[in-house]
Amino acid sequence: MLNNAGQASLAWVVGASIHKMATRSATGTWNTPMVLPGWGVTAIDGAGDIITIFGQDNASGIPGVYDTRLAAGSST
Repeated sequence: MLNNAGQASLAWVVGASIHKMATRSATGTWNTPMVLPGWGVTAIDGAGDIITIFGQDNASGIPGVYDTRLAAGSST
């Protein structure tokens, strides 16, 4: 995904249970890809924040849907 400020995010599947995401600053620098648990979809807002929604089984094996936010300018 690419926003109007030139920031981008990319999510992809490596294997059956390994999903990764990377972000790019407006200057064109990509960060080191991060591993997402379970499946995931990602979006980037106008402020450059990355929002990811993902599915993952909890410790008891019960599936759930979760979200996480990576603030603009952050790398973890």
